[in-house]
Amino acid sequence: MEIKKSFGETLREYRLKKDYSLRKLAKELEMDIGNLSKIENGKLKPPMKEKFIENISEILNLEKKEIEILIDLASHENGEYPRDIKKSLQESNYIPVLLRTISNKKLSDEQIIEITRKLNQ
Repeated sequence: MEIKKSFGETLREYRLKKDYSLRKLAKELEMDIGNLSKIENGKLKPPMKEKFIENISEILNLEKKEIEILIDLASHENGEYPRDIKKSLQESNYIPVLLRTISNKKLSDEQIIEITRKLNQ
């Protein structure tokens, strides 16, 4: 999974792909259009409430991978870990070891993407 855009850019891409105007999505989310615009333009951090991303995914009929990307981007931009990652960190003593190893090796994003691809095969 390659993540190169911001939450807002990704949300805008998904919205336009589904032929939704900013106004229409804001209305269906019961959200102020100005705030949604600020999120898409990176001027406002994405809300971390799971219901927000759930609502977006239902309205835009997003695939699982697209939802995961939005969750990862929202978490990253808010300086947090996604809930499923927090759970994995608590359940396994070896996840922190793996993350520390990656950090200590100073792997590039490209190297991490390649490792991820191999693990997903």
